[in-house]
Amino acid sequence: MTKAVTALITVLILGIAGYWFLDKFFPTEVGEWSKKTENNFSESGIPTSGWSNGFFWTSLDFPGQQKVCLDIYIIKNGASGKSNFKISIAQAQRAYFYPTAGKITDLFSQMSPVQVEEKIRQGKPYLLANLTDNITREGKDLFFLGQNEKFLIPTKSIFSKHFPAKVIPEPTGSVSPLPYANIIINLPEGILLSDGKGVFVMSQGRLFLIRSPEVFESLGYEWENIKQMDNYEKSSIPYLSGNLINFSSAHPNGTILKDNENLFMVWDEKLYKLTREEQLEYFPEQPVAETSKKDLQAECLVNGEKTTCCVSGIDTRQNPPNFNPFLNTINWDLNQIAEKNNVEKIDLQSKITINKENTLKRLVSFKNYIVYTLGIVK
Repeated sequence: MTKAVTALITVLILGIAGYWFLDKFFPTEVGEWSKKTENNFSESGIPTSGWSNGFFWTSLDFPGQQKVCLDIYIIKNGASGKSNFKISIAQAQRAYFYPTAGKITDLFSQMSPVQVEEKIRQGKPYLLANLTDNITREGKDLFFLGQNEKFLIPTKSIFSKHFPAKVIPEPTGSVSPLPYANIIINLPEGILLSDGKGVFVMSQGRLFLIRSPEVFESLGYEWENIKQMDNYEKSSIPYLSGNLINFSSAHPNGTILKDNENLFMVWDEKLYKLTREEQLEYFPEQPVAETSKKDLQAECLVNGEKTTCCVSGIDTRQNPPNFNPFLNTINWDLNQIAEKNNVEKIDLQSKITINKENTLKRLVSFKNYIVYTLGIVK
């Protein structure tokens, strides 16, 4: 074998190795939406894409610049026939795109004592903030009075987390004839908590661990909003491994979004507008998360029954290098391409941009992986 051939083989091997390393070091995030599987998400799974209000949304989880593309596969005769064109996209936090369902009073109207009692029994999220008249104290015990039963509020701390602007009521001197329920009142939705080891948020009646300080800040939370858990809360509301809040997660129920001077409460994937006065009266200590939106355009190319739309230079951070707010969702206006019924499948690709900042970020992550994998740091 001549030296020239050996050198060529060496160059090829190095090239392949270099390409493999770059592909692993600057990975492509991929995902898929399919007409056949859109309703098959498990309850424990969190979808990273889907349709909402006529728009297709995709979530991202890398805090830095990237190129995002969709490959949209159209059912025959479903495409518009255009070859090269642009479509509008919007980038914001996932909850920003939830539909506005009304005012906070409209949400309160869904939280009557009868409805709250039913939600408690079904294990569904509920609000007590507007039901102070249904809170009573019998001796040392605090109760929420439903229609058929009374539900114990186990500690003064839990009462204060539901009603931070209210004082604990005095004993009434009488006992409600309602029977005792076998379910107690839990912590309110959306509240931030710490057990001294990590930071959690209540969602759907469960604790979710916020994975890192960067994720916490990306959600627009403030550190002073965190409440310390007491011994009762630590022992009675266990954290289940796997309940995690990541960069691609949406804000849970009970979060208040602030868009400039406008305030909205997140509840069941809807937004309810509230005034500053209503916030101070009912939710003075509920987390308020800053939010915003970027309006952008994507370049599209039709190739048969597939249309590819891409946007370069997407940065998931509104004001880099700050993580707050983290605009983790892109809303794609696909109406120029096809209606949802004419879309068979959509493939998502998000490729990390090779630049100085992303390289340094990946090097730090790689270093942490090595030191923890080898047991240098535990």
